[in-house]
Amino acid sequence: MKPGSRFDTRTPWARLFLWVLLTCSGWAISQWVPPMQSPDENQHIARAYVLGEGHWNLDAPEGKMSGGWVDAGLEEYIRQYMRLAGKPEFRISKEEIGHIEQIRWQDSKSRKFFEMPGTGYYLPLVYFPHALGLKWGQAMDLSIHASYQLTRFVVLGFSVALIIWAFSMLAQGTGVLGILMLPMTVFQLVLPTLDGFTTALAMVIVALFARLSQPEDGLDRSWRLQGSMALCLLLVVTSRIHLLPMALLPLALGWYRQKPVYAAWGLGVLVCAFAWLLFAVTHTVDTRIPRNHTTEEILLHYATAPWDFLMVFTKTWMNADLRDFYWRSFIGILGWLDAPLRSIFYPWIGGGLLFCMLGCVSLPRRGADHLFRATLLFAAAASILLIFFALLITWTPHPTEIIAGVQGRYFVVPALLLGYALHGFPVQEKTLPVPHPTVIKRRGGAVSALVPMLLILAFGMLCLVALVSGLIARYGS
Repeated sequence: MKPGSRFDTRTPWARLFLWVLLTCSGWAISQWVPPMQSPDENQHIARAYVLGEGHWNLDAPEGKMSGGWVDAGLEEYIRQYMRLAGKPEFRISKEEIGHIEQIRWQDSKSRKFFEMPGTGYYLPLVYFPHALGLKWGQAMDLSIHASYQLTRFVVLGFSVALIIWAFSMLAQGTGVLGILMLPMTVFQLVLPTLDGFTTALAMVIVALFARLSQPEDGLDRSWRLQGSMALCLLLVVTSRIHLLPMALLPLALGWYRQKPVYAAWGLGVLVCAFAWLLFAVTHTVDTRIPRNHTTEEILLHYATAPWDFLMVFTKTWMNADLRDFYWRSFIGILGWLDAPLRSIFYPWIGGGLLFCMLGCVSLPRRGADHLFRATLLFAAAASILLIFFALLITWTPHPTEIIAGVQGRYFVVPALLLGYALHGFPVQEKTLPVPHPTVIKRRGGAVSALVPMLLILAFGMLCLVALVSGLIARYGS
């Protein structure tokens, strides 16, 4: 095969082509969905606006939850579209939509206080793409609707760029690709919340973990790679607390590579993350769930009586109705959990995903492979436990027998970690048509490539049909 005779995601033009294709395709899919129809999207957009105005911390006036002052036009825009949330039969008329889309930004004196306690726990830096999109819209004097659509595109563009970067460093198995194609994953990716962006960041973290695990073979080990991994980790663990176990990846690198500097990056992330979480928990006023105990009191209880947590976790997981909800909402219950897919799609997509996961299984090859798999498996298992623990101490009244608030979409990144672990540690390819020092490819990847490709194409089409039909059924006129 001649150099350049196959599509190569390592070349700048190929990456640009993929970015344009995926971003535009995702943005087109997003047009089926009215604004503010992803869980807590109203709060995320308001938080991004506040950040864009230079306010990093939220306020909590007496009698109100944590929030900030947002443009009066933006507040009206959010409020109008929030009428759809949780009301499957409700529709906004075309005349009303025309009026809403004409809402303009108001002057700096026309602001309203907007409660957004759910965002108070997240490091504001993770909202940079969202804030950038809104500020661009304001600077170009666009309507609020046009600014919102621009924000969708900007956030999606950042997420797709990160995913392509991860793909260029690490070959993805069918399990990882299958999870990325799930209707729930795509739905969250194309909307301007945090799920898609943090999922893309998590993929970059794993790819950098794989690359930095390589033996001394001439690969660039500069501080830029380590710093990029640390920054991505900081954004992820301070906005998705259940992914805190991923901060162990640089510690594992330090132990395996016998380089304390790797571990130092990880320890730095942990220190910053715990410092931020301590600040966020103690400064965020969130009364959405009436409780007789504070988060700190509940945390202290379960820290001193871990058996109580295991009992509550076991009872929650053994509840058949909850397990069914976790599974369906992992595959896709869209909108504010008010837009399920057609029931026939759930077993088909579930079976297809199982084939995708099994199709990427390989046996461990060498020492670094064992480290790669074991670390990701541990991080995935610990993240799942942390999902339940975090919602137990922040969202569930105490005492309780069942943990409230868990949704299937929270398991997407742990499932990706499992997919990476099953796929195994990639090794440097020696026979690429165009050698490149940054390439990592699974051993034997060129053998029998047609079957996995066909499997992924068929699964992707199934998920796309399920997603589009679900969006039309919920949001079609």
